[in-house]
Amino acid sequence: MHVCQRAVAALLLSFYLLSAAPSGRSQTNTEPLRADTRIAGAGLLADLDILQQAYQTMHGGLYRYNTPAQIDLQFARLRERLQA
Repeated sequence: MHVCQRAVAALLLSFYLLSAAPSGRSQTNTEPLRADTRIAGAGLLADLDILQQAYQTMHGGLYRYNTPAQIDLQFARLRERLQA
């Protein structure tokens, strides 16, 4: 699987996990996220920053087949696509 595809898959998994996690505020007036739910751009980019930081901090084999510059480039490309 391509690095960008893995990043998108991990991002989607992160959204799923975050939507199920308790946030400390009342969930009674909010509906759960659906597959066609649009997430605001600023929040999406903030989540991407968290995902990138998590990958770089915790993924033991992140740079096994790709250089740090290649990984940064893929995250930058994903960030551009999300801003479009």
